[in-house]
Amino acid sequence: MTQRRTFMRLAAGAAAGALLLAGCGDADHTPITPAAGQSVPDAGVPSVTVPTTTTTAPKPKPKPKPKPKPKPKPKEAKPKPKPAKPKPKPVKPKPKPKPTKTQAAAPAASSLAIAADPKGQLKFTKSTLSTNAGTVNVGFTNASPVPHNVHFRRAGKTVGGTSTFSMGKKSFSVKLQPGTYTYYCSVPGHEAAGMKGTLTVK
Repeated sequence: MTQRRTFMRLAAGAAAGALLLAGCGDADHTPITPAAGQSVPDAGVPSVTVPTTTTTAPKPKPKPKPKPKPKPKPKEAKPKPKPAKPKPKPVKPKPKPKPTKTQAAAPAASSLAIAADPKGQLKFTKSTLSTNAGTVNVGFTNASPVPHNVHFRRAGKTVGGTSTFSMGKKSFSVKLQPGTYTYYCSVPGHEAAGMKGTLTVK
């Protein structure tokens, strides 16, 4: 027990001496700070070892990384509606052309030549004639100096003729139906004298 007390007194005295040295320093009163782990020698004070203390600076906390913003989803392009196909217009059937009635071609006009006696006698050169029904082109020739004409008559009705003339030729057209006609000169007295004939229309 006595040795322990003595040891404790020595230790306390060493600690006090160390503090005194730290406060006074050397002759110019510069404080001497012992380095960590070194002892300051003294003639009358036993050396005391200062325990080394290491202080570690606190590590800086890492900054939290910013959360990446979610990329906006690209908008899905809506499919454009297809244009509706135009409905084909119903094709109306063309009306069939109505059959046209083919008109029968008109028969060609017939020609008929009549002549008075060139010597001036009251008669025609022919007393009977014939032609086809339809349009008839009649040519009457009077080469005598006696005036004459020609007319057609059927059932007491005159259907055509020329004016009275001499030394010349005249013509006319007339439509005749099938049957029998009389051609004559209408100058008074000539038909009665025999200037007439019979025309047959077929």
